[in-house]
Amino acid sequence: MMTHLPVFLVIVPLLAAPLALLLRRSTAVQTLVSLVLLHQLVVAVQLVGRVFESGVISYPIGNWPPPWGIELFVDPLNALIVLLLALIGAIVGPWSLSAAEQEIPGRRQHVFSALLLLMTAGLYGMSVTGDAFNVFVF
Repeated sequence: MMTHLPVFLVIVPLLAAPLALLLRRSTAVQTLVSLVLLHQLVVAVQLVGRVFESGVISYPIGNWPPPWGIELFVDPLNALIVLLLALIGAIVGPWSLSAAEQEIPGRRQHVFSALLLLMTAGLYGMSVTGDAFNVFVF
């Protein structure tokens, strides 16, 4: 399970975003987003510990070698950036949801939550990708 930490950073918010669109209830969506952001913080802390303990992590997606496939690459600097993103997300994310209640009509708040999750997936993806093309994709 610990070997899949880099991909969890991208996949969990990416899968939670459509779920936020389907839930539509404000409290359920806020709970989902808060749990995902807290999960990302836990994964980031574990990833930092693993990188500083055993060195650079290279995770080829689908077992394709890096020139042809997508490689997630985490070195100590990337791990610290991911930790910083996770800390900011865990602190600011729930606050932004409550602030969005005042700015966005009630029937559209789940869209904001889904976009917030997609943004976090993209930020984590840009932080751990191994090449410039995938930075553009994320």
